[in-house]
Amino acid sequence: MKKTVAFDFDGTIRSNPTSWKGATVIDDPPLPGIRESIESIRSAGYEVVIVSYRCEHPRGKDAIQSYLSEHNIVVDDVVAVKPRAMCYVDSRAVNFDGHPDTLLDKIKGFKHWSD
Repeated sequence: MKKTVAFDFDGTIRSNPTSWKGATVIDDPPLPGIRESIESIRSAGYEVVIVSYRCEHPRGKDAIQSYLSEHNIVVDDVVAVKPRAMCYVDSRAVNFDGHPDTLLDKIKGFKHWSD
């Protein structure tokens, strides 16, 4: 059984997380190097799944799949709901380290990679 790595789409695959123009409009380029990184993850035996709120729109999933195809990014699935995975790659995540008492400070100090 393959181990699954779930990637958020906007800000992690698509480079500009601030230029939202709707679920079916994806006109920013991929983050430099992300295609190669996903290739190496898949080559190492991991299943790569893209998770995106865009998929809740009737044509959002199709837009993501077209974008991935256009940019030669191969993944195993595109879904709307976060799957069971060994880890999640997300540009807006706070890493939980088992210490709930530090969460508020981490949230207050959070900076997106593009900030």
